[in-house]
Amino acid sequence: MSAITEALARATSEVLEEAAYVFCCPTDEPPPFQHGLVQLRVPFHGPMQGEVVVTGPRAVLRDAAEHATWTPRRRETNEQLTALAEMIARTFVVSRWGADEPVRLETPLAKTIDPTTYARRRGRPASLVTDDGVRIDVEVSALAGTR
Repeated sequence: MSAITEALARATSEVLEEAAYVFCCPTDEPPPFQHGLVQLRVPFHGPMQGEVVVTGPRAVLRDAAEHATWTPRRRETNEQLTALAEMIARTFVVSRWGADEPVRLETPLAKTIDPTTYARRRGRPASLVTDDGVRIDVEVSALAGTR
């Protein structure tokens, strides 16, 4: 696992644990995804241009987002999910480059994805597994100017 992916895995674990009471740890042998996946994406620009990507079961990430944002579930919206994505991205950016480094986050996106399509993608994300045995993948896609 690269240092930057490791930093994102730590940031994701920190946000999920402290804000949503979802405890997770890295794993080299993640369980398979079943269905109902959502992918959260947050593009950023600063010392590195890239995108924070978090993929996991919609139900788990939705519940975590409700706890983290203190909003009750009335109906499912992407607003809570994108707020969670932004919390993870901000924590990652500060842990990686410090609070004084100018890094701009773009609008977070949340989209449903098919587990079969996801399994065929290129790249190797870091996998986290929750205490309940649920897999959450994280990765940073670098666009240019990595340092």
